[in-house]
Amino acid sequence: MRISTSFLASVQTLISGSLPSSAEILENQGGGNGRGGKAAPDWQPIATVSALVLQKAITGDPGDTVEGGKLVSDLRRLIRLPYGTAITSAHRLRIDGLTYEILSVQDDLGVSAAVDCQCKRLA
Repeated sequence: MRISTSFLASVQTLISGSLPSSAEILENQGGGNGRGGKAAPDWQPIATVSALVLQKAITGDPGDTVEGGKLVSDLRRLIRLPYGTAITSAHRLRIDGLTYEILSVQDDLGVSAAVDCQCKRLA
């Protein structure tokens, strides 16, 4: 089955218009991670796009750890962004005051309607 270009463009527009939150794409302008004598990271917004946080953390996720006798989730999320958003795992996202580290970007499908990012919420 072949999807027409106009149909795909309509779906991309529909999805983009249905993403309820606003996400700032952050880029490290400081150059380092604060270790080894490098400059501390300086995450600055470079773009704002619409977004949707799709997945909530589930107890028992592979990233869960035990700290001080308590189960602590690493708070993984699937965040959907509009098709064509230029983003990599070198960026971060800030949505509703929360910052997310991007673990992977899934936009390499032959027919994409959105960009999905596997993320981890930072404390």
